[in-house]
Amino acid sequence: MEEEKTVNDITSQEFISVKEIGKLLSLSSKKAYYITQNSEDFPKSYNFSKKILRWKTKDVLKWLEKKRDE
Repeated sequence: MEEEKTVNDITSQEFISVKEIGKLLSLSSKKAYYITQNSEDFPKSYNFSKKILRWKTKDVLKWLEKKRDE
């Protein structure tokens, strides 16, 4: 069984998954995916394969800070 990642574990990675974005935003993976696909200013994603989509952690954290300041 995979150990649950903490926010510190997530933010120390170069790339993060939609599941990890959901954890940062305190949302379900489904809602986090919706935001990544429908928010005009959400950072671009990177395709590592047909089924593996990731975002740069630093870009997501910058986006989150920007949203908190709004």
